[in-house]
Amino acid sequence: VPLHVGAAGPRMLELAGEIADGTVLSVGASEAYIAWARQHISKGRRTLAGDHRHHELTVFAIYAVDDDRLVARKAAKTALARHLYHSGPSALTAAYGISEIVADMARSDLESFERAMPEQWLNDLAVAGDPGDCIERLQAFGKTGIDSVALLPASGLRASKMLELTGAEVHPHL
Repeated sequence: VPLHVGAAGPRMLELAGEIADGTVLSVGASEAYIAWARQHISKGRRTLAGDHRHHELTVFAIYAVDDDRLVARKAAKTALARHLYHSGPSALTAAYGISEIVADMARSDLESFERAMPEQWLNDLAVAGDPGDCIERLQAFGKTGIDSVALLPASGLRASKMLELTGAEVHPHL
């Protein structure tokens, strides 16, 4: 049975590279974080002399799709704000260059954090919008060389509608 490890920080990523068949990266992974994580995983892989098996890489991403782009983005923004507010600065925010900003914003309440959160963070750290937006973001993830994306549906939208849109209008284009 393949072993996949959920990891975020440098030591756990290195350990995942050393002992696991794959790594699952946390919600909020940017392209910069994926590259950084891959370096640490590779460092762990080098401890296994002669082991050249493929190491699967999965990104876990907040996901919201709707025919109404703004409805989907609002749901995803709420989920991403909640995640960043409660997790605070981390390896993911450091790689993206926002750790200090997240720490400053987290001194307020969650609602203020969400209002202050730049739209660009939503573009780079989640998969959200109409089907075209989601296709574009998932294709960008694919260009990083990851093997798969695990989608975490944002609350506030009907899951059945998101599944239908994903199956009919997003997945066929990937």
